[in-house]
Amino acid sequence: MESDPRGEADRPPSAPGARETHCLNPFSAESRGNPYAVYEQLLQRPACWNPELRLWLFSRHADCVEVLSHPRFSRNITGARESRPEDFPSPPEALAALSAMHRQWFLLMDPPDHTRLRAVTKRALGPRMKELSLHVQATVEALLFRARQKGELDIIADLAAPLARTTLRWLVGADELDSDLYQRWALALARCGDASAPLAVREAASAATREVSQSLQASVTRRRQSRRGDVLGLLVAAQEDEQALSEEELLPTCMLLLFGGYDTSVNLIGNGVLALMEHRAQWEALCAQPSRLKGAVEELLRFDTPLQLCSRMAQEDVEVGGATVRAGEWAWVLLGAANRDPRRFEQPDTLDIQRPDLQHIAFGHGIHQCVGAALARMEAQGVLGMLARDLPGLRLVPGAWKRRDTAVFRGLTSLPCQG
Repeated sequence: MESDPRGEADRPPSAPGARETHCLNPFSAESRGNPYAVYEQLLQRPACWNPELRLWLFSRHADCVEVLSHPRFSRNITGARESRPEDFPSPPEALAALSAMHRQWFLLMDPPDHTRLRAVTKRALGPRMKELSLHVQATVEALLFRARQKGELDIIADLAAPLARTTLRWLVGADELDSDLYQRWALALARCGDASAPLAVREAASAATREVSQSLQASVTRRRQSRRGDVLGLLVAAQEDEQALSEEELLPTCMLLLFGGYDTSVNLIGNGVLALMEHRAQWEALCAQPSRLKGAVEELLRFDTPLQLCSRMAQEDVEVGGATVRAGEWAWVLLGAANRDPRRFEQPDTLDIQRPDLQHIAFGHGIHQCVGAALARMEAQGVLGMLARDLPGLRLVPGAWKRRDTAVFRGLTSLPCQG
């Protein structure tokens, strides 16, 4: 029997996971291969304390929403590091660039810094979003034409990944950022999201972070000399003219947009096409009625969520779902499980693009809800809409697709199709 390393007597008696003999690990190889089988078991209990990882797991939709919206659950890793330095030793030099970037990401901050930086970012994104739909449409058309000319189509390599790279470099204004470096960096960061990521993976991500930062710094220098209306230019103006963000926050904010916007979009498109190909009647229904496109994307976000897990730290003792999460303990929210919770969704394991209940939490919930959600939706609608229009006979190449070996981010490395 496995017990809490701090001792059972040290756990609050009301905590439902305190004395359980086993708590499934969402980072395990089993879960990475098929997380929904693991979630089905976790959904049978309101909360689970994992003594090996020393964290709480919440899977039910109502509990996940409560954790994500509760003001006493913090996203601030920097604050935790400063208040409990013994649990957060200084990173080795090989991880310095990665650590420095994370410390300045507003995604990992609480108000008021989170509120300030999110507002600055939304103001910078606003003017470009109006042009974005046309840009996405033209890019998808060009990519699909090129793939059809060569006679083969990998949804990831030929559509999703180049669309995300092209769109985000245009949107942010990352002119000097090499496309291959960008993709290598984003994939390395995604692998770092898993609690079990080896040191070599983190070191590779940190080295790529340093290179990306240097490339973006060259773009910042050019914006200081000649302002432009891209996001980077508007953030430079906000830093210089309004003092709305610091010099140290400028590059990490751009890097957060580049990473989050890339990974979520690529995973959504890949997971979505795979699900539709495996549920042929749903694909044919979409092809027959393109007006279902928006609802289809929402259902695909629910059915196979691109970001499966996220975390919060309790700032004081908090009761959630009958469990007592004590101050300083981590609560991991299983977004993929919540979106399959039978208490919230009827027949949750069924893909139904006409589902009337679209209140998933694929993009999170509360003040930290994904700032790039509109972009991910727009790109997914662009790809799926054009595939349904131009390639209704699209089918998978049997046995050829491959999944990424990550738990936090769920996606594919390749998805060859024919049609």
